[in-house]
Amino acid sequence: MSERSEVEREAKLKTCFGVSFLVLTVIFTVASYSIVVLNQKLALGVSNEVLLALVVETPIQWVGLLYVIAKNLFPHDELKQKRLLDKQRGKQEK
Repeated sequence: MSERSEVEREAKLKTCFGVSFLVLTVIFTVASYSIVVLNQKLALGVSNEVLLALVVETPIQWVGLLYVIAKNLFPHDELKQKRLLDKQRGKQEK
């Protein structure tokens, strides 16, 4: 696989990952706030502490999940440079 096609493939993966993550984040955020609104309208009796934890912790958990996945799915440039050097060494040996 050429270097250019690998870069294009990685760009498509990043875009797909970003869109998927954004959609999931919106779904879970809407669900969290829907629980808060329904609690008020229907008098469900959910305590304020639980609602606060739901509204605050859900986005924080999603950001943490995004960080971990992105860090492992898209390694830093140092790893890319190491792979490129390994490829070049392999070509020189042949």
